Amino acid sequence: NQYDDGSGNGMQIIEDDDVTLQDTSNGTIRIKMNPIITINDGVMEDLNFCNYNENRLLKLKIIVGDNCLYESGYISEGEILKGDLIDVSSIEKGEQDAIAEVFSFTCEEKLVSQTNVAFKLNYVS
Repeated sequence: NQYDDGSGNGMQIIEDDDVTLQDTSNGTIRIKMNPIITINDGVMEDLNFCNYNENRLLKLKIIVGDNCLYESGYISEGEILKGDLIDVSSIEKGEQDAIAEVFSFTCEEKLVSQTNVAFKLNYVS
């Protein structure tokens, strides 16, 4: 599926994943994403951010330094955000330390919990 995430930033590439979902009603968050994400022509090509949480929506922000480069729309349970456009105007080419801020919401869009994950962005072109 491709759809406009409503942010005006571009098109999220979403696929369904055939994984076993976890009960995270205690507020924990279960995700999977690549530890190094490549950016070509302003597109994250291999994000592979997976929502393995039963009855939870996730949102993702990508932060480098003090700059928010990306904010996703909701990723539903069992979905993978494969890639999307990202704002590279504030970073240099090459490998960057980055933080993924992950927000977990109920299906009624009430924030339940939040966590941060460190990873690398490899800005190629």
